[in-house]
Amino acid sequence: IAQLQRLSCLKSILQDSESHISIQLLENDHRIQIGGRGLAGAGLPSSVNIPVSEDPLIGPIVESQTPAIVPNAANHPILRKGKLATTGAWLGFPLVHAKEVVGLIIIDSGRSIEKDFDRADIDLLSSFGEFAGRSIVSYQLKDLAATRER
Repeated sequence: IAQLQRLSCLKSILQDSESHISIQLLENDHRIQIGGRGLAGAGLPSSVNIPVSEDPLIGPIVESQTPAIVPNAANHPILRKGKLATTGAWLGFPLVHAKEVVGLIIIDSGRSIEKDFDRADIDLLSSFGEFAGRSIVSYQLKDLAATRER
C-alpha cells in the first residue's frame, strides 16, 4: 500500500479517509483477500463467492489484463447498488505474472475523481500491477521451497 501511495495518479484517492483498498489473490476462479487498508467494518468477506468469470466488474479486468476505472461510482449501474455500494471512484487493476492474472487491487474511494486518468496513469497502474504480480509469485515460490525443505 505504501508503494501505491507513491503513484501520483492515486494520491488524492488514497489520502481520502473513506477509501478502502483490497489486495486479493485469484485461486480457482475466486478472489481471496490477503490485505488492504480501511477494510475493518467495511463488511468485506475474506473471499468473494462470485466466480471471477461471472463477475461483471472483475471478469473483464482479468480477461483483458487492464485496469478498470470508474470516476464516479454513483452513476455506475453495478457499483451504486448492493451491500458494498460506493459513491466515489472505484478502481480495479490486475496483478499480472507471466501473462496471467494472479491477483487484483481494488480501490474504493469515498470521493469521485476530479480528473480523468490518462493513458500514462493507466500504463503506470499496469506496470505497478506487473511488478506486484511478480513479487507475489516470487514470494509464493520461496514459501513453497521453504515448506519442501522442512
